[in-house]
Amino acid sequence: MDRLEGILDAIYESALETGDWSATITRIADFCGVENASLVAIDPRIDLALVTSPRADPDIIRQYNETWWQHDPTAAATADASPGTVTDLATTGRELFFSSDFYGEYWSRSGLGAERIASNLYVDDGAFSSVVLQAGARNDEIGDETRARFDILLPHLIRALRANRRLHALEMEATAVRLGGHGGFIAVDGACRIHGMDAVAERLVGQQRGVGVRRGQVVFDDVAVHRTVVHRVHRCMAGQLAGGGVAPLRFGCPKADRALSVEVLPLRGGQHPPMPGLADGSGTLVLLVFRDPDAEARRKIEALRQTFGLTNAEAQLAIEVARGDGREAAAARCGITVNTARSHLSRIFEKTGVSRQAELVNLIASASDRF
Repeated sequence: MDRLEGILDAIYESALETGDWSATITRIADFCGVENASLVAIDPRIDLALVTSPRADPDIIRQYNETWWQHDPTAAATADASPGTVTDLATTGRELFFSSDFYGEYWSRSGLGAERIASNLYVDDGAFSSVVLQAGARNDEIGDETRARFDILLPHLIRALRANRRLHALEMEATAVRLGGHGGFIAVDGACRIHGMDAVAERLVGQQRGVGVRRGQVVFDDVAVHRTVVHRVHRCMAGQLAGGGVAPLRFGCPKADRALSVEVLPLRGGQHPPMPGLADGSGTLVLLVFRDPDAEARRKIEALRQTFGLTNAEAQLAIEVARGDGREAAAARCGITVNTARSHLSRIFEKTGVSRQAELVNLIASASDRF
């Protein structure tokens, strides 16, 4: 059996440095004397289940991640258990487990036994991650020695994941500050699996405007856009887009000035995926930064109203005039006549302290960084 100190080092290294738990989970299984160990991450909010279980049949794990996690009675019975609370098959109910479709149609052919012990490592508004020790099919029992060794490792697993999530939260906060409120963002790994998003991006993916979430992954309706985003994510992870340098992709609307856009950027310090098992092995995350012209226009309108005391109609016209293609074009986009636009502009000039249209364009352009 592995030396305890080496396993503890591996736990903290996986959580805080590499993001790769495969070898660590195998060492935990050997240390505890069981056939298999698994690290489970489930977030129903984004339809995500991911299991790291190196010794299990990969096809069994794939089926769990795709479908069976939603029917797992052991997960349903323990999802809200406090981290550190050890549960077993009796917690779920043996009769319930063995009579379930989950066991009869799925787990009975997994090659593993039914007996297990587990503990949540964190719970978060319906999402949770847990570590599970599983007996083998030929020796389907969990002994006292296994439980004792599990109790030794469990506090360290919880502490490592807590530190991991705190680092991730700080990275997300720093990202929000860096973007300055100019767009929504989603942190993803090489498979476009979600590791975090801000409120702006959360609203965006819920509006069905060309981008959504499927099985925990960001998915674009336009196949070509999706393929290009994935390609750029891989390039970014390889360090080939370290400074951006490529134009944002537009999607979701045929009108260019109303289309959403997405840009792929490196996440500074992005080495701390918040759910174990989600990293691609490198632990690196990247950002998908979304821009919504409609939302940005609303934000600019509100900023102009607050800064200069403009009415909503005046602020909207000022923004359109700042595009620099003339008063008539600006009036047309606002749905007003040229005469009405002229009246609005007179009041805009008075309130902003400028006297010419070119000065207004420069004023709004120079102030845009504050909006």
